[in-house]
Amino acid sequence: MGKFHKSILVVGISGVSNGGKTTLANHLKEYFGSKQVYVKVLHQDDYYKEEVDIPVNKATGILNWDVLEAFDCKSFVENFDSALSDLKALAEDSKDIENGVSGFQPKTSVLIIEGILLYNQDVVNKWIDKKYFLTLPYEEAKTRRKLRVYEPPDVPGMFDLSVWPMYLKHVDEIRDVHKISGLQSKDAVFAFVKQDLKHAITKT
Repeated sequence: MGKFHKSILVVGISGVSNGGKTTLANHLKEYFGSKQVYVKVLHQDDYYKEEVDIPVNKATGILNWDVLEAFDCKSFVENFDSALSDLKALAEDSKDIENGVSGFQPKTSVLIIEGILLYNQDVVNKWIDKKYFLTLPYEEAKTRRKLRVYEPPDVPGMFDLSVWPMYLKHVDEIRDVHKISGLQSKDAVFAFVKQDLKHAITKT
């Protein structure tokens, strides 16, 4: 089923800031976890470096949180590898039992990773089986950004000088992903991705 292991499906959820990545990942974890599917989730945001170690955009003087250098990539990759190993062990050690609810294989495992720069890390990207990318138009993305409280808080002009330009740069770099409009309701996005993944992991 998966590139890393036949019983493990690795799912990537990336895209624009405030596009609904974390919400989607958590809803998928809750759903598939209730279907006798082993599920793990890694959030790239958990691997941000300390503020003093975030690179500065020399042109704007603003901290650039939207580059790989802002993350502890080594720890993220280590935990990614560890999660894969854990799920592989669960799959291989599980005993033969009847199929789970809705026909899911009890030995099936899903690793969900979400964050703004998943597909820019080759060592991780090469193992992702299903790649989703949430998009938003400029005005909606900016509005949602203003409504969210960050720590540290955004500095004036940060969205236009850093966040949005870096998003466009990353969009231009990625390939072979399924783009989904974040303008849809969260329920609609979840329903689409859930159904797509069910086709990938349901017993045929």
